[in-house]
Amino acid sequence: MKTIGEVAVELGVEAHVLRHWEDVGALTVRRDGNGYRIYDDSALEQAHTVLKLRRVGLSLPEVAAAMAPTKSAAQAVVKAKIAALKDEVVHR
Repeated sequence: MKTIGEVAVELGVEAHVLRHWEDVGALTVRRDGNGYRIYDDSALEQAHTVLKLRRVGLSLPEVAAAMAPTKSAAQAVVKAKIAALKDEVVHR
């Protein structure tokens, strides 16, 4: 279990970025009895995935959709992004 500060340092982002990811639905984090965010292995892996998706150019709404529990929603987002990137390359 890690705190938001520890995860922020590990990912190289500010803590407010992690809170924003949670606010827009791109990241799901449990809270302890005092309301503090607790990053278990699953949440930490999810945070790493969000960061990777952002680095390859997905917007936060796209990341949130890609992180959706249904595989088909995630696949649709990825396919749409790939198509958009291919179109961008063709028109350069």
